[in-house]
Parts: sequence; C-alpha cells; structure tokens
Amino acid sequence: MLSSDHVGYLLSFDGAAKRDGSGGAACILWKLPSWEIIAAQGHLLEKATVNEAEYAGLIKGMLLALGAEVQELVVVGDARLAIQQLQGVIGCTQPHLQKLLQEAEELQAKSKSLRLVHVKRDFNAAAATFPSASCMTKRRSRSKGLGN
Repeated sequence: MLSSDHVGYLLSFDGAAKRDGSGGAACILWKLPSWEIIAAQGHLLEKATVNEAEYAGLIKGMLLALGAEVQELVVVGDARLAIQQLQGVIGCTQPHLQKLLQEAEELQAKSKSLRLVHVKRDFNAAAATFPSASCMTKRRSRSKGLGN
C-alpha cells in the first residue's frame, strides 16, 4: 500500500447508519510520515443508508483536503462500494448514490492526484470511531482545524 517513509497526505473516512435511518460520517486528514492529524470531522446525518453515510465521509474528507490545499492525496476506507464506484471498477445503478458518486467525481477532478485504497475495517479503526459515536450521541458536528 504505502511505504513506511511515505511523505504526503492520507485521508481516512468512514460512515455508519442505524436501523432508524440516522447515521454518522467521519474523516481524518493525516500528514505522513509523522501521522500528524491535520483535521478531523464527525458529522451527524439525520437520514442515511450505510452507503450514503460512507459517501458522506468520503465527500466531507475530500472537501477537507481541498480546503487544506492538498493536491496529492491517498484516500483509504473500508467502504468497498464507494471506493470501487469512484475508481470505475463497478457501476452505480442507484439514483441516490449516483448523485453522491457524481459529487465525489467532481471533487476528484479538482485534485492533482487522488489514490483510492480499500482497506479492511480493522485498518480503518481511527475513522470508524467517529461515525458510530455520532450516531450514538446525536452530536451535530465536531471539527478540528481549518477554522471549523
């Protein structure tokens, strides 16, 4: 995936949804190789499927990186569907996800380089903590950095 001495930025993201339709999304922007957190956000989603929540984490993270003027980015997440749809590996037939995919594609086009990597949930634990906490506590939004 990445060498241990990789220099650059990494975005991890995740999303979660409860049976009642509420959900949460999160993203963390890291600077490597120090693993310094540049910014992190958790967002409450009033109504979302798990795939919508995953896309929300991805899109919020891409916006976070662009806001920090990061042009070369490695994006990691355990959302296989969102990552593979954005890579063009699998199609997107659901209208509600097509809109989110289009938004992610537009953000991807604004980056000089965007590398997408699907990881197992165990390797996405930092980002996975935020959406679950957002769902449980119903917090509106928590941000670190970028003036938020």
